[in-house]
Amino acid sequence: MLKSKTVWTAVTAVIGAASGYFTGELELAAALQLVLTSVLAVFVRHGVKKSEDAAKAGSDSKIVS
Repeated sequence: MLKSKTVWTAVTAVIGAASGYFTGELELAAALQLVLTSVLAVFVRHGVKKSEDAAKAGSDSKIVS
């Protein structure tokens, strides 16, 4: 999962949100919204990948020669 571009984008967004909050550029609510959106993106991406893998495994097992 660490090789995923989505994970690294989310990590960068979390760092950016924290930096924005601590420098006073972002309010707490805006920083938390960025963090929450980033974390949700990682979980959605993981769920999509997991269902793709399950669908592929299911279709491979149904092939009968």
